[in-house]
Formats: sequence, C-alpha cells, structure tokens
Amino acid sequence: MLLIAQGWSLGADSRQWILYQVSAEGRAWPIHFIATKKSIIQRLVREEGIDLSPEGRATIDALPDHFDKSRPRAG
Repeated sequence: MLLIAQGWSLGADSRQWILYQVSAEGRAWPIHFIATKKSIIQRLVREEGIDLSPEGRATIDALPDHFDKSRPRAG
C-alpha cells in the first residue's frame, strides 16, 4: 500500500486496485475495489474529497489506464 493522502492509501492484489481508508493509528480498511479503469480511481478520489499529496497524484498518474495492463502476462 502507498499513502496517497492523509487518511488514504492505494494498494492492489492480483485482481484489482484497492483504495483504503487509514486511521490515525495506521489501521487500513478497504473501501473501494477497482478492477477496471484508472479513471474510476480518479472519480472516487473526487467523490470522496481526497486531497492527494503530490506523491499520491504521481502514483495515480503513473498507473496504467486499465488494471489488466498492470499485471504481467503468462506465457
């Protein structure tokens, strides 16, 4: 997980990106699961009113447009 804003982190598993809400104590709760487009993450950031840090914005900007393009292909 990467901290993208105060109280928010972005992570991923083998199926999707995951937007986590993080408590002051550092405990993270998965809030949104995004298995399709980066634009969905960007929309959720706006809807949740997340004030991205410069590093957080760079992290999201660097993501591929689709989640499936972020996974290595077998074969």
